[in-house]
Amino acid sequence: MEVREFHASRRFADVTSGRIAYVERGSGPAALFLHGVPLNGFHWRHIISGLAGERRCIALDDLMGLGYTEISATQDLSFTAQARMVAEVLDALRLERVDLIANDSGGAVAQIFVAHHPHRLRTLTLTNCDVHDNWPPHAILPTIEMARQNTLAALYERLLADPAAFRARFTRTYVDPSILTDEIVRVYVEPLLGSAERRG
Repeated sequence: MEVREFHASRRFADVTSGRIAYVERGSGPAALFLHGVPLNGFHWRHIISGLAGERRCIALDDLMGLGYTEISATQDLSFTAQARMVAEVLDALRLERVDLIANDSGGAVAQIFVAHHPHRLRTLTLTNCDVHDNWPPHAILPTIEMARQNTLAALYERLLADPAAFRARFTRTYVDPSILTDEIVRVYVEPLLGSAERRG
């Protein structure tokens, strides 16, 4: 899935938590994908391409406040609220059970979802994700502090203006940071700056 196709195929589930963005491909038993910070559903594009022949693949912009999901300024953003939102989306899409695949902080949301809704799961796959004794991960603490100090938006503005700096910042996150083309950097960073609430 290319960037243009990702944007063109975006749908929304209107639920209590907000207007939750997602992309969907394929047919068969549903596989639900949850991403981490600071990404969105585009993160799963290659996996979806490989699985769409045998699964109904749904990639949420699941961390409310990231990606193209739209929420109110007063929406609870705790991981427990994020997990509640996942259940709301499953209800909206009339999905009783899913194969749940999650990465990074999306894995933390997935674990809370599973604790509250084990009956809605066929399988669970967690990759490189937050866990109870590493929550939040030590590496993310400076980013959290920047958000508290209202300086995070300025960082993202600099990274958007200089995609090479974005690639350099995530050198240890990606085996090959060169896959983060300027266009892909925009897909991930532009939504983070999309409103005054997100900037604040």
